Amino acid sequence: MHRGLRVLAVDQPPTTVILVRHAEKAIVPPENKDPDLSLAGQERAQELARMFGDSGIKAIYATQFKRTQQTVKPLADKLGLPVTKTEAKNTTELVKQIRAQSAGQVVFIAGHNNTVPEIIAALGGPQLPIIPETEYDNLYILTVQSDASAKLLKLRYGPTLPSDSHTDCNTTKPNGNTPPGERPSPSFYGNGVLWTALWPDGTVVVRPRGPGFVLRNGSLKMKFPWWRSVPDKLTIEGRRLDASAKPLRATIGKADRKDLVPTYLIFPTQGCWEVTGKAGSNSLTFVTRVIKVGYRK
Repeated sequence: MHRGLRVLAVDQPPTTVILVRHAEKAIVPPENKDPDLSLAGQERAQELARMFGDSGIKAIYATQFKRTQQTVKPLADKLGLPVTKTEAKNTTELVKQIRAQSAGQVVFIAGHNNTVPEIIAALGGPQLPIIPETEYDNLYILTVQSDASAKLLKLRYGPTLPSDSHTDCNTTKPNGNTPPGERPSPSFYGNGVLWTALWPDGTVVVRPRGPGFVLRNGSLKMKFPWWRSVPDKLTIEGRRLDASAKPLRATIGKADRKDLVPTYLIFPTQGCWEVTGKAGSNSLTFVTRVIKVGYRK
């Protein structure tokens, strides 16, 4: 017996199933098994709402985890549809629900890198490998006919790092070292002499209408605060780690106070960047990923 959708009527329209893996998740301690989406993931979720807001979707399914629920929330809100929560480990039950409740309709599913291929196969599509852990931009559209035959279209959507950029960027995590005179924040990173604030999940995200800017030459400009406990002049330099690129540039403003120095970092390209601030014989280095989202390619 075919594992796809069972035949209910000869003239029944096809069932269209749109599947994605959840969007980028935040970097959290290993003991946290249910992370939220990162800023990049939130932007990807908004992209899904823009893409499929007028596609005739009648049902939305997502697993019990926050990252899948948050991936579909902008789309569900735009469509005014409830999200049917499913157990990640129970693909069989999900397929039963689609057969019983959504045959002949357009369905949207957010799953995981191992469950999305399972669902496609269970609905009669081809056997696919597990989605690589670093990939979040795969989009699958499975069309299941009334005779249970199925055809799969695989696409990419939303922002991706440039093709010459490795997705494995060992970004620096904040250490909570708080600059003098500031309230504690989980974004602070410092060594007792120099401090800065790092972006969530180690990724600088430049988007239209801010934060950040895309300059005419394509460089990405982002504001970074720096603090120092010594009177020496602050200088900042940087290099791209995952591909050849021009060196980072920095615009360093006049200190608002003795210790706070406003700066703009100018990254010539997207990618994985190492940034070093120096004041006298003291230095502070961090690694960050830089991407732009929401711009036309």
